[in-house]
Amino acid sequence: MSDKMGLSRSASAAVGAAFALVIAAVSAAIAAEPTDGALVESVTGRSPDVQPMDYVRVGQIIRLGPYGTIVLSYKASCVREMITGGIVTIGTEHSYVRSGEIRTLDSQCDTGIMVPTEVDSYVTVAGRTFRGGRSQ
Repeated sequence: MSDKMGLSRSASAAVGAAFALVIAAVSAAIAAEPTDGALVESVTGRSPDVQPMDYVRVGQIIRLGPYGTIVLSYKASCVREMITGGIVTIGTEHSYVRSGEIRTLDSQCDTGIMVPTEVDSYVTVAGRTFRGGRSQ
């Protein structure tokens, strides 16, 4: 009987250790995974790496032909860039370009942060919740 209990405890310990290793590996993979840096609005020329409406990761390298162009919108900084030719490395707030030309475009960016105005401070908000039907 003690052999069965000992075997059971060692099996439980092995399963627990394996589970801990899997959790540690998944956590490390998630932490090391690069985040989305920018949205590809448009791309022309031969660039098999990206398509319009793709999200590109921070650190990703995109090789454009000499006349290829790409338009990127950065989430973190609201920067829009049009890049012509060269080798593009995606950053967190803007691109790094070698052997190409980069031009910053006008951008209207909604940060998603609501800033109350003076008028908003005088508004009273009320509500009512109705649940179920009327009992008779």
